Amino acid sequence: MSNIQELKAKVKEYRRRVRDRKKVIRKSKRKLRKKNDPVMGLLVEASESMLELTQDKLHNYEDALEDAKEAEADSKEVVEFVRGLSKPSRHSRHIPREIRQEVWRRDKGQCTNCGSTELLEFDHIIPVAKGGSSTARNVQLLCDTCNRAKADNI
Repeated sequence: MSNIQELKAKVKEYRRRVRDRKKVIRKSKRKLRKKNDPVMGLLVEASESMLELTQDKLHNYEDALEDAKEAEADSKEVVEFVRGLSKPSRHSRHIPREIRQEVWRRDKGQCTNCGSTELLEFDHIIPVAKGGSSTARNVQLLCDTCNRAKADNI
C-alpha cells in the first residue's frame, strides 16, 4: 500500500470518527437538557475535547495527504522533464567527431571568414534552431570573433 493510499485511508477513518463523535455530543446535549445531570455535563465536555483532538488529527492527515499528492505530482513532472531531456533531438547541436575532422581538413584549420588560426570554433552555417543540421555542408570553422559577429547578425 502506497503512502498516499495509507493517508487516504486514515483521512477516511478520521472523518468517520469526527462524524461519530459529533453524534455522541448531540445525543449527550439532548440528554443534558432533559436532565440537568452534572455527570452528563462532564461527559459532554470530555466528548467535545475528544472531538477537537480528533479534528486536529484529521487536519494533520489531510495536510499530509495534500503534501504527498504534491510531492508525487512534482516527482512526475521531474521524471517527464528528465525523459524529455534524454529523448534524442531531431536537430542536435552536437557535431560528430568525424564531421569535425572533415570540416577541419576542408577548411585547412583556419577561420573561413578571416583566415585566423586562433580560438577556432565549429559553427553551423544555418543555425540548428532554424532547421540547420550537423553535416559537413552546414558546418564551418570560424574564429571566436567572427562567430560572435555572425551571431549578432542572425
